[in-house]
Amino acid sequence: MRPRPYPTIAPASVLCVALLAATGPAVAQPERTHAGGAACEAAATFAWPQAEPRRATDLERMGRYVLASGPGMAVYDASDPARPELIATFEPEGMPTVDRIEVVGGVAWLADDTTLVAVDATDPSSMRELHRFEPGWTITGLASGRGVEGGGILAVTMLDSLLHLYDVGDPTNPIEGVSSGIGGGSLHFAFMGSVLVGVNRDGLTTRWVPDANTYRRLGHVRLPDNAMGLSVAGTTALVPCRNVGLVAFDLRDPANPREAGRRADLVPQAVASLGSLAVVAAFDADEAVIGRPNTIVRVLDARDPDDLTDVRAYITGFASDAVLLGRHAVLAGDRSLLAVDLARPVVDSRLGLVRIEPRPAVLAAHESHAYAARNAVLTVLDVTDPTDPRAIATRQAGARITGLWREDDLLVLATEEGVESWSLAEPAAPAFVSGQALPWPVLDASIDGAVLAIAVPCPQGLILLDIADPASPRVLGPAAFARCPFRLDAEGSLIASAEREGSTVAFTDVSDAIRPRELGEYDAGAVVRDVLLADGLAYVLAGGRVRVLDVTDPAHPVLLGQGEGALDEPGMLVLRDEVLVIETADRVRLVDVGEPARPLELGSLYQTDVRAVAFTADELLVAAGRSAGFVRVHGLSACRPCPGDLDGDGAATVLDYLEFTNRFLAGDPGADYDADGVLTVVDFLAFERAFAAGCD
Repeated sequence: MRPRPYPTIAPASVLCVALLAATGPAVAQPERTHAGGAACEAAATFAWPQAEPRRATDLERMGRYVLASGPGMAVYDASDPARPELIATFEPEGMPTVDRIEVVGGVAWLADDTTLVAVDATDPSSMRELHRFEPGWTITGLASGRGVEGGGILAVTMLDSLLHLYDVGDPTNPIEGVSSGIGGGSLHFAFMGSVLVGVNRDGLTTRWVPDANTYRRLGHVRLPDNAMGLSVAGTTALVPCRNVGLVAFDLRDPANPREAGRRADLVPQAVASLGSLAVVAAFDADEAVIGRPNTIVRVLDARDPDDLTDVRAYITGFASDAVLLGRHAVLAGDRSLLAVDLARPVVDSRLGLVRIEPRPAVLAAHESHAYAARNAVLTVLDVTDPTDPRAIATRQAGARITGLWREDDLLVLATEEGVESWSLAEPAAPAFVSGQALPWPVLDASIDGAVLAIAVPCPQGLILLDIADPASPRVLGPAAFARCPFRLDAEGSLIASAEREGSTVAFTDVSDAIRPRELGEYDAGAVVRDVLLADGLAYVLAGGRVRVLDVTDPAHPVLLGQGEGALDEPGMLVLRDEVLVIETADRVRLVDVGEPARPLELGSLYQTDVRAVAFTADELLVAAGRSAGFVRVHGLSACRPCPGDLDGDGAATVLDYLEFTNRFLAGDPGADYDADGVLTVVDFLAFERAFAAGCD
């Protein structure tokens, strides 16, 4: 139990205050939870439901709804971003693809290349078209604002650098106002109150637009390179610039805009803002583990444009647009919509990169060193500083290396001719100890203590090798094995194995190495891609899901929980503490398995040509393509059950007691600890027990 940094206070005085307050039903408020304030019911990153896979290019928020472009327009009820509901779609006649959406009041303006359509979306269940017109030129952009008298203004840019303003106070009869040439090619623009901010290759320009008939230039500043987008956070304009990164402009004096800070480390894909916060979906300029770039979703504090500070960061997938819903960022991804819980960052940032020749196929790690193998070459990496990993040595194996496993100071290599043992007594200089020739190729292996379990093709199936003395390995058995394992893992005398393209996991007792005894099996109902044993639990990857089994009685494995579904593809599992890493060909998935009944999908690192993963200290090493690079994994205890910790600092302190009191007196459902819908003294007693229990 973690010690409390503050003395425990008696609840009597607080309880008296609470009992003086009128008890009654909890007031309906946004959902709050008891575990450190984090919404543990939802994964940190999750896909939204879709009628069909769509590549949305534009997202807009309208109250509690999110509107997504694509084939027509999709409308989501995002009252709870963790459990969004696709409630309607709308496809205007003659407009199969919607490129842009802009919301003015309860009206959604949809555009393709040639046509603007006004849709009444106040009731998504019965949307209807109000008006349509063709401006006469190719539409390249939309923005909406409110005039000084509250009327709606729609700004439309055309291919030939024309800007048209429309008064859309009456969406059934939009009135064309000022038209102007803007020059400089394609324009991105956004309203800041009655100021229209625009960027093109000539620079950033501010214009006074109090109504659709007034268009007066205020100020101008040149850009360091071509603009690829624009978002306004408070009085800061954020402009993704080609070859430069993210550039901030100070608009506190719209007549004199100035370039302020830059984030040259970012290559932005999408920028959204809410108040003075900005969400930037970008990949690192020095993108390391490359191929398909990783998107890092960053929350920036834009109050000071000279210092764009990261508030949060989270790795997810490709994104082309983003909107903010409270603490969630909704991203238009690659054929999917994703929401990221910004209160629960998992991956901090990309760290260092080392290029490896030949490209690594398998990895292992030991203290401050890692080992990558390809063909018959073993490369030693010094990872003392994860921001600057270095290849420091190579070793030559007797044949092509197909697998690496480490146990304490021993590194075992599977090769095309058998297995080799290498000493890591000097981690920077692995030393060959012995080799054991095998008549079969090694399919998989697992070390537990002094026994190496090796999966080989049938009819043999399994080999148990005694490596207590690595210099003299000894085959223990078995004489025969009932299965043909393709994947296996061992814990003590228990082996879990899965056959190629099979749906069952067999649990076998090998305490008698000559005559193993099968105890039980689990049918996953889908092809088992990998299995892993740890502390009486079995983790099974099948059908794109992680299933967690209680195997304390291997004859009767019990399913405790399963994670989110994903694309079913070959993958391998790596476990570190309570973080399960799923390695597939094009991404690395992170799953929090601290609560076996509720595995939480934490997010994905999208890569091309992922070869292997391994943990070193607090970092995850990923080999992809010809490189190996690190990401830092942190914040994984955010959803550990600790009902007495309300401020999320990992301890039950006097601050949590005061927070509970405030919630109780405010009628907050977060104080309803017995979940009966009514706040009473029973809830106070339940919290007192949780508080006294502290946090593990």
